[in-house]
Amino acid sequence: MDLLTKCTLLFCLYSGNCLAQTNIPEELFNEAKAIYKRDPDKAFRLLTEYEKLSAGDYSDIGKAKWMTAYIYKGLETYNLSLINNFNALEAYRVAGDSDDQISKINLDIGHIFLRSGSNELAIHYFHQSIEKSQTDKVLASNFHNLSLAYRATLSYDSGFYYSEKSLGLRQELRDWYGVNKERNELGNLHFDQGNFREALRFFREALNHLDESDHKLRALVTNNIGESYLSLEKYDSATSYLQEALRLKKEFSIHDRLAATLNQLSELALLSGDPATAISHQRRAVLIGDYSDPADLEKAYSKLVTWYELHDRDSALYFSKALNALKITEDEQIRITAGLSKKYQLELINSEFEKREEKRSRDKYIRWILTISILTITGFGLLVFSWWRMVKKRATDKDGPLLKMVSNRARFLLELLIYENEENKKTIAEYQELARVRTAHMSVSRKDLH
Repeated sequence: MDLLTKCTLLFCLYSGNCLAQTNIPEELFNEAKAIYKRDPDKAFRLLTEYEKLSAGDYSDIGKAKWMTAYIYKGLETYNLSLINNFNALEAYRVAGDSDDQISKINLDIGHIFLRSGSNELAIHYFHQSIEKSQTDKVLASNFHNLSLAYRATLSYDSGFYYSEKSLGLRQELRDWYGVNKERNELGNLHFDQGNFREALRFFREALNHLDESDHKLRALVTNNIGESYLSLEKYDSATSYLQEALRLKKEFSIHDRLAATLNQLSELALLSGDPATAISHQRRAVLIGDYSDPADLEKAYSKLVTWYELHDRDSALYFSKALNALKITEDEQIRITAGLSKKYQLELINSEFEKREEKRSRDKYIRWILTISILTITGFGLLVFSWWRMVKKRATDKDGPLLKMVSNRARFLLELLIYENEENKKTIAEYQELARVRTAHMSVSRKDLH
């Protein structure tokens, strides 16, 4: 092998190793992206390894941090999601070549603040995202989220402004799902201002244009239509739409605002004079734990405490503890962490209540089984006793021809036995007398011989 061939082979080998090393991090990232929903722990480990192999490349570090933040957001661990988003933001700023990615991270940060109720901070980061946005899709998402944030701060004019901008942009993009989502938001804006008929118009327009496969948005819009009819005091229509929304959420495992649907059905049950169903819906609502609106949740717990104070003191104590946990106030800067803390407390209380209810249900089932068993045994005993009484009665009934015949036969045999015994006794006595006479006669005879 000549020197040129050796050099070529060494170069190819070295190039292959470098290529393999270059591809390893991307393979780790792609694998983490593929499995994060079913195995988030493994995804975190893969992203950590990817970050180590990035060799100080800030774009790769930012990419790993942003993906980590996205997974934490899906797990509703918002404080860790925020930390990783801020780290990703800093990494991309140092890299200096990813404005579009910085825009997406700002959008995610704003969305987390919006979910936690920090609306002013959310608005700030949405505007930051708009400044760096390079795609109409991200821009439309920012407009939509700004509408949500301004509606939460009761700034309805700004809400309408950004919602209509989002609607126009989504129509240009032919994003029909986004168009219907924006129609729903416009309906929400009208609803919050008390314009229920106008809100109903937008909700119906969204529902009529939705695809059959858009289950989540269909459930949300159907719920909003039911709530609009409830506000218009059209209770039959409200019940129909809310029950349909509940069916969709159950069938397709949609947990978003499930508690709100149950709360509204509870209210309708109370209006129709059915307090038992109302409380059943209300209890299911608080045990599900919809934490998107703490005020509604606090109201729900208050209703349960009031009702159970009259009917079940033990249950009232559990819901009182939950209510006290909700009333704790925290500083605005730790709102997200505090929200998780409240959620954890409520989950513990609800879990404790569910265990107690399960035990009570099990005890009730055991009591029911024991009661049925006792009643069955008692009934069987009474049946046997009745049968025995009947047989005894028939056995002593002299008017029965069969029993009478048996009785006469027994009497005849008894009389015959007595007669035979008397005859035997008479015969034995005669033989005894005859033996005595003969013995005496023999004694006299012996005396004569002597």
